[in-house]
Amino acid sequence: MWIKQIEYDGGLDYKGKIIFDRKSIISSKYNKKGKSTLLRVILYALGFEVVRTNGIANLDLKTNIKILTDDLEEIQIFRNNEKVILEESSSDKKRELHLPEDREVLHSTFFDFNNGKLLENFLGTFYFEQGRGYSLINNGVVTPKNRFNLKELVTQLVPEVEEKLKEIEKKEITIRRSKTAINAINAVLKDNDNSIEEDNQDEITIQNINSLKFKLKQLKRKKRTILESIEDNNKLLEYIGKLKLRLRLSDESVVIVTSDKIEGMENISNYLISEKTVVNNQIKETKQLIYKNEEAIKKKYTNRDIAKFSIPQAFNFEKNKAMLKYLNKQDEELALQKKELLRKNSYQELQDRIYKLYTEYASELNISNWLKNGIFSSKNISGLTGTEQEFTAISIRLAALKLIEEFTKVNLPIILDSPFQELDTKNKKLLVDFLENEFSEKHQFIITSVNKEIPNDIYNHWQIITLD
Repeated sequence: MWIKQIEYDGGLDYKGKIIFDRKSIISSKYNKKGKSTLLRVILYALGFEVVRTNGIANLDLKTNIKILTDDLEEIQIFRNNEKVILEESSSDKKRELHLPEDREVLHSTFFDFNNGKLLENFLGTFYFEQGRGYSLINNGVVTPKNRFNLKELVTQLVPEVEEKLKEIEKKEITIRRSKTAINAINAVLKDNDNSIEEDNQDEITIQNINSLKFKLKQLKRKKRTILESIEDNNKLLEYIGKLKLRLRLSDESVVIVTSDKIEGMENISNYLISEKTVVNNQIKETKQLIYKNEEAIKKKYTNRDIAKFSIPQAFNFEKNKAMLKYLNKQDEELALQKKELLRKNSYQELQDRIYKLYTEYASELNISNWLKNGIFSSKNISGLTGTEQEFTAISIRLAALKLIEEFTKVNLPIILDSPFQELDTKNKKLLVDFLENEFSEKHQFIITSVNKEIPNDIYNHWQIITLD
């Protein structure tokens, strides 16, 4: 796949047109000239959900991107917010799509692959966001709106394993629902030894209440996690302020490093705050639904017979206890089936293959084989130097990209935001040589960098796009 051209128009002064070669560097003399923003515009044009920051935050952004697929078909995509117009060279017709519901249809058109869940993981294999993108190894946030999970990706490449996993997960869901219902019945039986009249609607209401209470517990746990992240973020900002670091710029001026000068920090804070608002609203709505259901029951029954909900008389504690024991045993058997399924056949072959690719790439980049516990482990990854962590992230995620190429014949572009920032001259050359040796034959490169960080020997055979 080759991103040939993009036109963008956000009104005001934010508009432009760029034509890309197979190997392109988007450069500027200084930072904060819109390089990272342009990459987000490209992802936006491709139908991904991105956080609009800095120069595009409040713009009515319109894009027109041209793509050449691996089958040499030209595809043109016009996007204006949620509306997308798709044109294919093989057809005279235009298709109108709407995001996010048609995102899978759009991506399957130019990625030429129909597995929706796998498509969700594609972005993490070819896009490395500045900063956090080089610490994401095998599971985590690609952008605030997109996640990456290597284990899921490997599973999704094996259709027969994925289908069997779906069957197991359906059974697990059925068992969980049954256990919830039985526990709800036990709660009623515990407070009521009298005869119980049958009323199916009441039984459904009780199950709804228990399901909502479980959901409320999960939402409160999520809120605690978000609040902890906000607190950690604030502590980091406070610590940076106390350090009073000073940086000497290329023009010899000196600036004090403050939290407002750290790119992306405000975006993370805003994202966490918006997530907290969303979860608070969900908690409020869930509480209202619980209250509504409980009130419906209270209105139907007097205080004396409020526990006489619709449970067949055949139910009792002993039978329920036996049923729960049986369901727990079924749950354990399904867990073993899942574990065994992921340990053999083509899934294991894929796991072995990606680990082999990773070790080869790590060797080429002169870093130790850090994921000794397996490709899904990130143990002690924080103990690496900046260069080691960046090269480990590149090794494992580009190994995933190579795996996709081998098993789906899809050749994804490789988009790296400021990869040279933390590297010395030797490691910059090492990274460029690695990319060209392993991926230049089938993959397009789009890289951002300030001028002074671009390796000297790149200028002769890479396209340089200057934003100054």
